[in-house]
Amino acid sequence: SLPQRETKYIKDFQQDRKDTFNALPRVEKINYVNNYLNALDENFDKWQAQQKIIEKNTQGLGKTARAVSGGVTSFGIQASGFALTLATKNPTFMYGMLPVFGYMERGSSYREARMSGLSHKDAMRVADMNGLFEVGTELVPLPFVTKAMKRYWKDHGSTLQQFARDGATTALINIGSENANIFLQETNKFFSGVQTEFAVAWANKDNPEYDGPEWWEVMADNAYMTSVSALVSSGGMVSAQGVAAFGPDI
Repeated sequence: SLPQRETKYIKDFQQDRKDTFNALPRVEKINYVNNYLNALDENFDKWQAQQKIIEKNTQGLGKTARAVSGGVTSFGIQASGFALTLATKNPTFMYGMLPVFGYMERGSSYREARMSGLSHKDAMRVADMNGLFEVGTELVPLPFVTKAMKRYWKDHGSTLQQFARDGATTALINIGSENANIFLQETNKFFSGVQTEFAVAWANKDNPEYDGPEWWEVMADNAYMTSVSALVSSGGMVSAQGVAAFGPDI
């Protein structure tokens, strides 16, 4: 653990940042948050470009490696929001990353729909719905994470047992919500005419000459990939909870 003097510095810094933010007039608080959100918007093109690089670098990887890579990418997007939350003890910043996930999913779903032959209007409808599903399900675990972190701050820490229970719950909620997300998005694409792997498998389920995966195998594969990715990305949320619980003592 850190020496007592360094521990005091950390506590004083965190309290100072919290007091500074809370002392701001309401208008300045709103501007502070809006500036943060504007920064996210301004960096969206950079994140998209980075995502293309990631996709190129993950070509040829096995499904587990691709899932892990997706989880790491998700964690990377969340990192700045978690860092600001921990620095200011204000969970608002965790929620600021949600639009980024929505933007990225909209772009991905739109490209996939257009490549399947859908019109711009129909592709936008698919993309908008999937973007909403993405934001909605990314939101699901955050209230629990927020509640846990606020409890740690209020109690000036946590027991290891409580932290372990909270971390496991966070991971389970995240895995469940991500699987719900992939089901909703795949269903939306299927009924909209997007030629996904599941759509092809379903269309050929009675075709004796079809040698691709069965529709249920595609669903099982999606669930596996999603669960692995969600487990990895959960590490970011659990790590943030850990800093809130034990940060001053590390």
